[in-house]
Amino acid sequence: TGATVGLRDVVAGPMFPRHGSVSMPPRKDLFVHVALLAACALVVLLAVQKRSVQDDYDKLALAGLQPQVGTWIPATEGRTATGERLMLGQAAHRLQILYFFDPDCVVCKATAPTVRELAAVLARGEAPGVDLYGVTASVDATQPAYARAQGFDFPIAYSTSKIRALFSVSIVPLTIVVDGDSRVVYAHAGKLDRTEAATLLSAVRLPGRKAAGHTP
Repeated sequence: TGATVGLRDVVAGPMFPRHGSVSMPPRKDLFVHVALLAACALVVLLAVQKRSVQDDYDKLALAGLQPQVGTWIPATEGRTATGERLMLGQAAHRLQILYFFDPDCVVCKATAPTVRELAAVLARGEAPGVDLYGVTASVDATQPAYARAQGFDFPIAYSTSKIRALFSVSIVPLTIVVDGDSRVVYAHAGKLDRTEAATLLSAVRLPGRKAAGHTP
């Protein structure tokens, strides 16, 4: 009768299609899955682009906080805790590296190992005629005991408000390299990592002079 459902009808129903065919998901669902995958890929791409833009912005912001290469800065006298006079901003020999820092600055603490390695490279004579001076607004950090504890084998001058204004120091750490005419040949605001230290050394080494041994 019409109310009777035969076994053949059940077997040939939607769950068991005839001729051994396999049911496929509706085309609409397939489109939804593809659209979701495309949306996820777009989100990842936008996140990467945003990160890249943010990194570029950070670099530009830091660049605005440092002297520009090729410009001149005023030379001024600084003093160490022992009374030694240092002419800051004008190289007594070929070049002068000024490292402005604050002992309580987290980024400065992270930069300290690279600065020690940089000082060691200069001590080995890999960049003849280059002097390295530290400059800090902390009186304690100018003391010989602090320099010994940090392994800073170079003079550290006290940074007065006048010195900070003349050199436009608004962020530390700040690393500047000047020549005998007080012209800036290198400047970097922020952490001095090994990659940036290599860039600095390239700027201060004599043309054609290769590094000897370990370098930052």
